[in-house]
Amino acid sequence: MIKKLLLGLILIAALVGVVYLQTERAGLKDSRIAEEGYKAGQADGEKLKASVDSLTSLVDQKDSALAESTASREQFYAGQVDSLTQRIQSQEEQIADLSGKLADKTSSTKITAVNTSQEPSTKHLEILNYYKKAVNDLPEDLSAYERRVALSEIRTETARKFAITVSKLNSLRKENNLEY
Repeated sequence: MIKKLLLGLILIAALVGVVYLQTERAGLKDSRIAEEGYKAGQADGEKLKASVDSLTSLVDQKDSALAESTASREQFYAGQVDSLTQRIQSQEEQIADLSGKLADKTSSTKITAVNTSQEPSTKHLEILNYYKKAVNDLPEDLSAYERRVALSEIRTETARKFAITVSKLNSLRKENNLEY
């Protein structure tokens, strides 16, 4: 009976040992699988991060190239607009000069002797004062282009108001040393 008891005890110890070894093996296998999965996930994460960084740098390069291209196009077209504006302005002044000459040729040649010396100077002063006031009323923060356009409009408006040509206004400005 002791032999059976001893044999039963040995069998129970062997059974406990086998179960313990299987449990240890399963635990090692699970931890190895978890470690391999962690390393694989970390490697995939690094790859994804590298591709995100690469795409971000490509987008930044494209954005800067687009900004440079847009800026150069804006500069080019602004130059074209300024050139065309100056050309239009000079042609408008030529047209005004020619229409003034035509008006002078077609107007009557009657000249009254009364107040010939005083009337033009008074009218000239009135025209010049109106022009100076309009120019002085312009805002100070205008760009060079905006100032040129505004001065051209003021000249046209002054000439229209006083029924003279722009060329006549320009000659009045030159006679009185008005640079603007």
